[in-house]
Amino acid sequence: MAKNQLVMAVSAAFFVGLGCGYMLFSDTEQQLTATTHNSLVAQAGLLPAPAPVIQQGQSEMINKAEMSAEEPVQEDLFLGEPPTGEAASTEPENASKIPEESEQLEQQLAQARQEIKMLQRALKGPEKMESQLQELFAQEVRDESWAYLTETQTSDFVYSEGFGDKIALDKVQCKSTVCRIEFSVLDGAEHDPRTDWRQIQSRLDKQPWWRQFQRTSAVSSDGSLSFWVERKPPES
Repeated sequence: MAKNQLVMAVSAAFFVGLGCGYMLFSDTEQQLTATTHNSLVAQAGLLPAPAPVIQQGQSEMINKAEMSAEEPVQEDLFLGEPPTGEAASTEPENASKIPEESEQLEQQLAQARQEIKMLQRALKGPEKMESQLQELFAQEVRDESWAYLTETQTSDFVYSEGFGDKIALDKVQCKSTVCRIEFSVLDGAEHDPRTDWRQIQSRLDKQPWWRQFQRTSAVSSDGSLSFWVERKPPES
C-alpha cells in the first residue's frame, strides 16, 4: 500500500514537471516568434524600426554634428570672389600709387641731373672763356688810341666811384679788343670781399664805356679781383 502511494506520488510529480516545462517552452517560442515577425515587418517598411540605444556622449557628438551641418559655411559663399572691405580696397590703391611715385622720382632725378650739368657748364664756362681771352690777348697788337682811352677810364673809375681809399688798380692793359684788369685791397684797409667786389662789378656795369665789352670773365679772392674783357672788333 505504501509502495503504491509512492509510485503515484512520483508519477504525479513527473507529470507536473512535464507540464510546467511545456508551458515555459511555449512562452519562449511565442516571444521569439513575435520578435522575428516584428523585425521582418520593420525591414519590409511596415513598422518603424526600433530606435538604437545611444549613450550620452554619442548624443552630444551627434547634436554638434547636426548643428554644424545646419550652419552655412561663409567661406564657401565667397569662394572665388574678390575680398571686400577696407583692407581689400587699400591694396589696389597702394599698388596704383607705386607707378606714379616712381615716375615722379624719375622726373625729379632727371631734373637734378640737368641742373648738375648746367652748373658744371657754368663752372667750366668762365675758365674756358678766360683761357680763350688770354690766348686772344697774346695774339693781338695794341690799338693805341682805344687801349689808352680804356685804360684811363678804368683808372678814373676807382677814384670817381669812391674806392681809392681801400682799392688799388694794380694792372690795366689793353690791346685791340681785349683788356686785362686787376684790383687789390690796400694794406690796412677795412674790406669785405663779398660786398666790395660785388659793388665794384655793379658799378662797372653801369659805366657807359664798360658796356662796349661783349664778353667778361671775372675771378675774385679775398684780396684781389681780376677781369678779362673783350669788345666787339672795330669796323674797318
